[in-house]
Amino acid sequence: IANEPLFLSAVMGIAALGPMLLNLANPRARRNVVFDRRAMPYFLATGVFEAIGIWSLVSALGIGNVVVVGPIVCVAPLWVLLGTLLFSRDIEQVNVRTGIATLFVISGIVAVYLAA
Repeated sequence: IANEPLFLSAVMGIAALGPMLLNLANPRARRNVVFDRRAMPYFLATGVFEAIGIWSLVSALGIGNVVVVGPIVCVAPLWVLLGTLLFSRDIEQVNVRTGIATLFVISGIVAVYLAA
């Protein structure tokens, strides 16, 4: 299955759809969902990039070793922190505590990589 990245990406997406639909079936969760049509282009773009990310991960795992691919993928917290600083500065507050936590995550990933 790992040699079929597009198929496995579709399986992962369908598997994630089940819990989401169960959550939306909950009346309390449905009350908290706010939908604004102006956000739809951003929502769709996020979905496309998420799908590309999953496909890239599965493709990389099919080509390379998990020991190499895993740590590269696990630096996602660093990219999230940088993206938050660049694009969501007014919405999300990034403080020293968040930066230190991100550095601990990255340090842990590096330690696991070097130990393997």
